[in-house]
Amino acid sequence: KVDKGVLLGFLQKVSGYSRIQIKRLVRQSMQTGTLKRRQRTVNGFTRIYTREDVQRLAHMDELHGTLSGPATKKLCERAYTVFGQAAYQRLAGISVGHLYNPAARHPLPCRATSLREDPSLRLPHRRTP
Repeated sequence: KVDKGVLLGFLQKVSGYSRIQIKRLVRQSMQTGTLKRRQRTVNGFTRIYTREDVQRLAHMDELHGTLSGPATKKLCERAYTVFGQAAYQRLAGISVGHLYNPAARHPLPCRATSLREDPSLRLPHRRTP
């Protein structure tokens, strides 16, 4: 009994499986004498928007000053349909909600510049009388 716990703990540490998974695999091995290797799907969904698409969105934001989602979507549509830029083919059909999803997966360094004046510069400096 004591050795069984030590052995299960060792298998858990070496394999990276949880305690429950180890117990299930040991039970399967005792009943059938073999363990079947199962095929595991790595990712069930294919990636639609590439890193280049995210960079194009960032470039579009730089050029036009970080517009709203619907305006950015319309700019992507026009870049493909009106101006015939093939690079914007995938982005032409993007929904407003999905505009922000690719950027979360591929974070880019923030290069946004603000043209607004710092409000603290307009306030007079207060001194004691």
